Amino acid sequence: MIETLSNAQARGIALAAQGMAPRATRASGPTGLREAAERLGIIQLDSVNVFARAHLMPLFSRVGAYRTEHLTDLLGLPAASRPGEPARLAPFVEYWGHEASVVPIATRELLRFRMADFLRRFETRVPEWSEYAAVWRDTRDLLLERGPLSASQVREALDHEVPDKVHWGWNHSLAQRVLQLRFLTGDAVSVGRNAQFQRLYDVADRYSALQPLGELDRAESVKALLRIAVRAHGIGTVGCFADYFRLGLGDAAPAIESLVAEGYAVPVRVTGWDAPVYRYCEAVPPASLGGSALLSPFDPLVWERKRLLALFGMRYRIEIYVPAAKREYGYYCLPFLHRGAMAGRVDLKADRKASRLLVQALHLEPGAAKGARAALLREVERAAAWQGLDGVSLQVG
Repeated sequence: MIETLSNAQARGIALAAQGMAPRATRASGPTGLREAAERLGIIQLDSVNVFARAHLMPLFSRVGAYRTEHLTDLLGLPAASRPGEPARLAPFVEYWGHEASVVPIATRELLRFRMADFLRRFETRVPEWSEYAAVWRDTRDLLLERGPLSASQVREALDHEVPDKVHWGWNHSLAQRVLQLRFLTGDAVSVGRNAQFQRLYDVADRYSALQPLGELDRAESVKALLRIAVRAHGIGTVGCFADYFRLGLGDAAPAIESLVAEGYAVPVRVTGWDAPVYRYCEAVPPASLGGSALLSPFDPLVWERKRLLALFGMRYRIEIYVPAAKREYGYYCLPFLHRGAMAGRVDLKADRKASRLLVQALHLEPGAAKGARAALLREVERAAAWQGLDGVSLQVG
């Protein structure tokens, strides 16, 4: 007989799996940070720095205020090596997991099939490979001699012109495009990012930790990635689990069937959900869902918007690319989790010069618990203090 769960029970399982219930167990030291990062299994990167870098926020949401320098050795952001010292890899390295992300080194190795896919697509779509061949050789020689280097350092060393800008997007030289290709295909590795948040490239075969421990085929790799996703979700659909590492449903569906056969994923019903749902075999609803947390737009809990809507009733999108006049909630709006529910959202901006955290918009969700606004503002004050700002400036009523 298939177990039936209420939506509230499913919500509790999801929060517990993400390390967000209850808050009393959180630890903000290096050990707590590592445990929280390993529980997630992947942390998304983004260059937007309106309040705090995207990779900093998920751990603040889960462990509370922590010293950001403790994250350097774990994620290599910024890179820990100093001039004159040999480069080293942090326990988490960057690769294309859920968009640009940092993942444990072992997880990067599971994504080798994606590296092969990138190379195959490139060779198919770029017939003018000869244009790249010399630069491919030159970039490798340069990295071997002087790496790790940023793309701008490589461009300057190889004296490559930046092409004229023809649209709003990124405008990269040939050397920069080749470096990106090297990274996507696994030939190069990012050893971290510098203080300007530029990726630092090096040749991958310089690092023994990146050599595959054994040959995994595509199906085995996908299944291993979905083990991580199922555990990190606690509960979800095949689509939810596949989205965690941006896997195709054609790959994910048979892997989930295999995990069900092994007892790792358990079919369940959730009231109000139409699609088949699966629970991580060890996941149980927590006893309580107290506490509050601000969530980055790039937090794993809000990645899959359909799941967010089904679990919490929140329709959410990041409005960075929405024209100002058409924004509904604000440029960089953070969902607010309170007592196990999405109780509001707040548009934040750090004014570093004035040392203030600006609350540019604040919205409570329908049915938000009594005291949610006060709890949200308390969490904003904690966030300001964590970022070393002197206070909060409320620019809304």
